[in-house]
Amino acid sequence: MKNKKKKVIWLVIAFIFVAIFIACAVALFIDIFSRSPQINPLNYKEINPLNYKETVSVTDPNNLETENNGNNEKQEEEILSESEPEPEVILANGQTKSQLKAEHSYDIDKMRSDINTDVLAWISIPGTEVDHPVLYHETEPLYYERRDAFGKYSVYGCIFAQCYNDDDFRDPNTILYGHYVTEGGASDTFFGTLHRYKNPEFFETNRYIYVTTENRILVYDIFAAYEYDDRHILAAVDFSNDAEYENYLQNCLNPASMTRNVREGVELTAEDKIITLSTCTSYTNTSKRYLVQGVLVADVSR
Repeated sequence: MKNKKKKVIWLVIAFIFVAIFIACAVALFIDIFSRSPQINPLNYKEINPLNYKETVSVTDPNNLETENNGNNEKQEEEILSESEPEPEVILANGQTKSQLKAEHSYDIDKMRSDINTDVLAWISIPGTEVDHPVLYHETEPLYYERRDAFGKYSVYGCIFAQCYNDDDFRDPNTILYGHYVTEGGASDTFFGTLHRYKNPEFFETNRYIYVTTENRILVYDIFAAYEYDDRHILAAVDFSNDAEYENYLQNCLNPASMTRNVREGVELTAEDKIITLSTCTSYTNTSKRYLVQGVLVADVSR
């Protein structure tokens, strides 16, 4: 009888140990899975640009229509008595301000509420797959190198600016970083498609970068795309020194690289503000960078 009780006790103890082991194994598996890279880099499918586009009406000053057909003559007289509105100025990218706002206005405050308080801006480059939020951490330069836009671990990181730049895109050279993610499937995102600028025809026909901040829309005209070494540009160049900055700009217009495209006729001075998009030259080679650079040609208040 005693042996039978001992056997039951040992079975209960063994069962408890097995249950504890299984629970620990499941917890460990969940932890490892949550930390491992996912197939969809940065879960950008959850960040639909359309969810954050602001509705902006575009008014054509040359297309005035009356709404009340019963008083057409009276309304026409009132319209004629008023001074005709000034036609909108055409920006460097061929759009008017109202057209620019209609296409590139994003609700940054809503992004900060829905996604992450560190959302700095939204960047889009027609002709590429770059259409993403830009993140910015105030104290840790590489905070988002291995975190997605939601702040969760991801080997793919996200598009981000480092705290060596100010958070207002008013520095002489604002640098944005994004990992090289190869084309061909769900990974067509981040800065992988910047490598399309190696094609001279693509470089010539896809020339604008659009950055929407909390209160501004910035348009940059791409003037150069080339391979560079892995030096930290903001540490290597004193951009507060006009002479050094101008020397740097001349090097950008004549880069020491066999892989380069530069727009002809571009002249840059220390008065210009540029943006530099930096990514790796390949998925495995991190010793070089591929840079796409643009000069600010329009700064529109929202």
